[in-house]
Amino acid sequence: MQKLLLPFLLVLSFGVPASGLPVIDIAGLAQIVTEGLARAKEFKQNMQEARNRLNEMESSSKHYKKWWMVISTLKICSTIRTQINL
Repeated sequence: MQKLLLPFLLVLSFGVPASGLPVIDIAGLAQIVTEGLARAKEFKQNMQEARNRLNEMESSSKHYKKWWMVISTLKICSTIRTQINL
């Protein structure tokens, strides 16, 4: 079946006179597929970059959260110390 389909598509791509048969532009279809594949590859790269940025942000948030906890604890200790000395 594939052996018959390729020659048929090639004949249609060279411009069969309009005699009621639909004309298929194989070169145009190939270009659409090629562009689609390129866009899919770009999308995959964008998603990988976004995933990397998200991981970096998560790592940073853990770092800052740790320091926020330390600073909050120090503030609480300072407040308690001030109240005890009153």
